[in-house]
Amino acid sequence: AQPGGDPTARGWGEEAGTVLAVVGSRGAPGASECAASLAAVALERWPTVLVECDLLGGGLDLRLAADAHDGSLLGLVRACAAGDGALGELLERWLVRRPGWPPVLLAPPEPWEPLDELARPGAIAAALRALASEVPLVVCEVGFLLEEAGEATALARCHREALACASAVLLVIGARDRQIRDGLAQLDLLRVELEIPNERLRI
Repeated sequence: AQPGGDPTARGWGEEAGTVLAVVGSRGAPGASECAASLAAVALERWPTVLVECDLLGGGLDLRLAADAHDGSLLGLVRACAAGDGALGELLERWLVRRPGWPPVLLAPPEPWEPLDELARPGAIAAALRALASEVPLVVCEVGFLLEEAGEATALARCHREALACASAVLLVIGARDRQIRDGLAQLDLLRVELEIPNERLRI
């Protein structure tokens, strides 16, 4: 994805729209706010949806005073797995709309309960690609946890898949020494473990 380009134009990826993933590192502030701000700014120009792909309990439902039980990323995953053709109608019911915010698709309220469904290979990617077929720009707030003790756990696999299928990945790094070290370690993981090419990475 080229900065300043048009996500509705051909060549921005295999989908009709573009998926931009925003991820931080452990203890790095600002990734959630950056994702929300980018989505809000983009909405002024293109139809945009902010997706909470942070399964660590990002708390967007509390900030929006919304009930994630009314529809969430989990609902989208299940609809795609079932081959539901009325995705557009379902999204209208699931998206949270608040003044000053882009439309938001929340993470499941208790993500650890349906983790097996979410971590099923291809589930997150299929959901995000389906969403990108309905909306020109999808901005994903992705949880920082990509491995635990060197292992890709079920939760980490969900985060990894959201990043791997994105058209572009924005890594947010804090300014303190520890945050910079953690951010550089996250960058290595993105490049080496997830094999995300440099042209798809922004810092």
